[in-house]
Amino acid sequence: MPIHCKYCNSTDFRISRFRMKDLARLMILHYPVRCWVCRERIYMPVFKMLRLRRDGELRRDDGLNVNKVQPN
Repeated sequence: MPIHCKYCNSTDFRISRFRMKDLARLMILHYPVRCWVCRERIYMPVFKMLRLRRDGELRRDDGLNVNKVQPN
């Protein structure tokens, strides 16, 4: 079952940069990801994030141009 963004219903995510304030969420096994379409930051369970990453469905932040619009 695909994971959808709660803001725009997209299924395209990337790993978001880790911030110190995310440490508490990481302790309950939630990791920050960002939607490619609306760029909203959400948390997803670590096991789902790792499964998406393994399957090639989760992109890594390249850090170059975060605001670029991805073609459909």
